[in-house]
Amino acid sequence: MPLLVTRPLEEARALVGRLGAHALVAPCLAFEAVRSQRPDLPGADLLVASPRAVAPLLAIGLDPTWRVVALAPATVQALHAVGLPVHRAVEGGGAALAEAARPGPVICATSDLGGDEVLRVRGDAVVWVLYRTVCPPALPAEAQDVLAGVFDVLFTSPSAARNFEVLAPGALLRARRVLCNGATTLAEVRAMGREGESTTVR
Repeated sequence: MPLLVTRPLEEARALVGRLGAHALVAPCLAFEAVRSQRPDLPGADLLVASPRAVAPLLAIGLDPTWRVVALAPATVQALHAVGLPVHRAVEGGGAALAEAARPGPVICATSDLGGDEVLRVRGDAVVWVLYRTVCPPALPAEAQDVLAGVFDVLFTSPSAARNFEVLAPGALLRARRVLCNGATTLAEVRAMGREGESTTVR
């Protein structure tokens, strides 16, 4: 049974490689860099939750007085790969990053859809938007070919579910199974009029 994997392109490819021949790359999210001015906060803790933030950070440059707190292992590896420092690595998500920050100024380097978890823990954090989440222009031809038949679909974020409906109108309701990673994704799918199944994807 074909399984459409709606993660961003590189993540979808990696996951398809693990899932096997029945899985197909069907990215419903893409990213664009945002022109952004570096916050003037000497001595701040910079929280970096995603490898996607690394290229914009490299282009803009870090204040040398900042202490970088990053999610391990993928974000840490991406920062090290381009020569950017990591002063502390933590496991978990945005809340774990925020809890690892010192008292004082905190900057959350994120996307236009990120920062909520950090702000719930550290309401004084400055959200520094480095990239935006966008809908790709189309699904790959191989993914489009299966939409007329019987297929399953995997969503790992609410925005992927919304964009899937934009890219393939009506396909959400036609899917045999809708697998949802995370409670917010499941809630979004249900709000769109479709029952989903909880799953865990790493």
